[in-house]
Amino acid sequence: MKKDGTSSLLRDLAKPLFLLLMVLCIGTFGFMIIMDSWGFWKSLFFTVITITTVGYSDYQLSPAGEKFALLMMLFGIAAGTYVFKNLIQSIVNQPALWRQRMKRNIDALSNHTVVCGWGHLGRIVCERLIDADKPFAVIEQDDKRFEEASFLGHLCIQGAATDDVTLLQAGIDRAKCLVCAVSSDMENIIIMLSARELNPDLRIICRVVEEGSEPKARRAGADMVVSPAQTGGEEIAELIIHPTLTEILHHTKENFDGIAIHEIDIEDECDLVGRTIEYYEENVDALVFIAIKSKDGDINVRPDKTLQFKSGDVLIVAGDAEAIHRLRYDSIPAQPVEV
Repeated sequence: MKKDGTSSLLRDLAKPLFLLLMVLCIGTFGFMIIMDSWGFWKSLFFTVITITTVGYSDYQLSPAGEKFALLMMLFGIAAGTYVFKNLIQSIVNQPALWRQRMKRNIDALSNHTVVCGWGHLGRIVCERLIDADKPFAVIEQDDKRFEEASFLGHLCIQGAATDDVTLLQAGIDRAKCLVCAVSSDMENIIIMLSARELNPDLRIICRVVEEGSEPKARRAGADMVVSPAQTGGEEIAELIIHPTLTEILHHTKENFDGIAIHEIDIEDECDLVGRTIEYYEENVDALVFIAIKSKDGDINVRPDKTLQFKSGDVLIVAGDAEAIHRLRYDSIPAQPVEV
């Protein structure tokens, strides 16, 4: 926000500043020509004190110099007033202009994630979405948290996420996923009910704090409910019961030694459509296809090699990070696919 606002201010002042610079240049070189004995610095100094009406000292101008100085006073005062007016106007209009740009950027989003609440959990979610290059918009009501998220360059809407108008401003009707991460379980449930009505196909992930809130959240329309306390407790227990397995999975999440596990969505225009696991295993040694989730929601663990990928499938793949990247963006050399 700060960087964007500074750039906008400079753009708004470019024209008046250029005009002021032209007045200074014309005045400086004009006095150098009219007053033969004057150098650049003396001419520039006299130009500045003339257009600012300081009138410092008597420079014993020639009649031509006096006439030129009179013109410089008129043009200099006009140019200075113009610059000052535009500076004040730009500073006053910056918040409104910034919000307009923010609105345009959010209006351009589609299939994005709406994160409600810029708390600790909301920050982590946004950081991971940035790492994965996934578009998102943040809804935050608190002034300080809103400014923090905006300062980091996130697309933000300030307001209550329980309000339909605020959700629509964040593009909930075009969104793919909603993360309810405000501090109140009741507010999260209200947000889900409103969002589900505005976008029936929305995938909703809800954070709950209080015990007994999970069933209510699921009834309200949550596809997945996350309890930080329960998740943290389960992870600690796994570290005790299965320390080696948990350590390996933890390192895998961090792309340890180039090994990674990724989820790949297959869309209509994706070149993966129609190809098989066998095709990629023949061309790439460092890939293991763990599971495929079909568009209907069926999960196929350890899928058959001859299974063809279809639009809407979701692949869970493990292996070399570079090989997964090539698979994801289909940079593996194409070969005829036997059907």
